[in-house]
Amino acid sequence: MRAMKRAAVLLAFAVGAFSVSAYDFTGSGFTPAPGAADPASGIKLTDESGGKLSLVMETEPDAARIQALRAIVAEVRSWKNMTVASIRASNSESRLAVVVGIKSFLVGGKELSGALLGGVQVFYEEGSTEYDFKVASGRYVMRVRGVYTGEDDMEAAASEAYTDPDAFALARDPAVLAKRIGALEVDRDRLRTVLLAALNGAKPINPAAVAKLRDLKASNPGLTKAEASKALKAAGVSLSSAEISAVYLVYFGDN
Repeated sequence: MRAMKRAAVLLAFAVGAFSVSAYDFTGSGFTPAPGAADPASGIKLTDESGGKLSLVMETEPDAARIQALRAIVAEVRSWKNMTVASIRASNSESRLAVVVGIKSFLVGGKELSGALLGGVQVFYEEGSTEYDFKVASGRYVMRVRGVYTGEDDMEAAASEAYTDPDAFALARDPAVLAKRIGALEVDRDRLRTVLLAALNGAKPINPAAVAKLRDLKASNPGLTKAEASKALKAAGVSLSSAEISAVYLVYFGDN
């Protein structure tokens, strides 16, 4: 029985390796290394700069994914303050993920590469490119994430998370601010109203609608946002999904 299971596993890996190695990279901007690919470690590629990377294919990438990988790799290679040690990409049905190992990260002459836990992760999904990684600072581990618009913005976020994690959390994580409101000896309702508007594109949210949602949640603590939306509509109250999410965050600490 064990021999049969082992044979099945080996067959699965052999089929995966064949399909991966058979992928045609012509015109992709990448040149595969000769020989069979390993489904676990991925196929070894050389990019247009001559640099090396690996690509694991959980599913075969379409032209858009290959184009996104080409653009991300070129962007990563152009970073000025981050020196790249390695690039490992994986393509799944839902997204393209690129993990960049960082050899050096200089900010104001200070080396911060040791603070980047696990390197820098860049994701491409539905036409959007985002970054998501962790920065260690003292006893804090800050999650740094956002839409990738360029090296400067991403590095500024990482630097801020390292140099002033408290300010970073307050400025970039509304959940932190929402939790701290409860500890302030000030007009909490006014602060909540201001925060709701800030989360709603500077537009105030109808106080009566907020009160109705709070009543619904009080009577049913397990009420989900989707259920809340239906209940509000049934009651003739209008709140968008974004407004509901803002209320859940500010009043219930649920993001």
